[in-house]
Amino acid sequence: GTGALRITSNQLEVLGTSETLAKFIDDGAVELYHNDSKKIETTSAGVDVTGTVQGDSFTLDNSSNDWVFSVSSNKLVISYAGTAKMELDTSGNLKVTGDVTAFGSI
Repeated sequence: GTGALRITSNQLEVLGTSETLAKFIDDGAVELYHNDSKKIETTSAGVDVTGTVQGDSFTLDNSSNDWVFSVSSNKLVISYAGTAKMELDTSGNLKVTGDVTAFGSI
């Protein structure tokens, strides 16, 4: 059909045959489960993840000038506003665009 499906409740649980799949709590958390184990939960501060977070890239939102962490050609690349600022390769070689300030030994 068309339109929205609306379910009214102060707590909604989605259950599988023998386990919890998700919980939606009024004025509270949304919880997502894998194999009956909570993995993702919204909190008043943001999101809490139990386990490993995996992705192709990670963006720290800063309006139009975002920091982006990604992997390209086996290098960790850190970019700002679309320009690569640092690259770290698998041998431990670090390439930096711009000045380097160090506090300690290099």
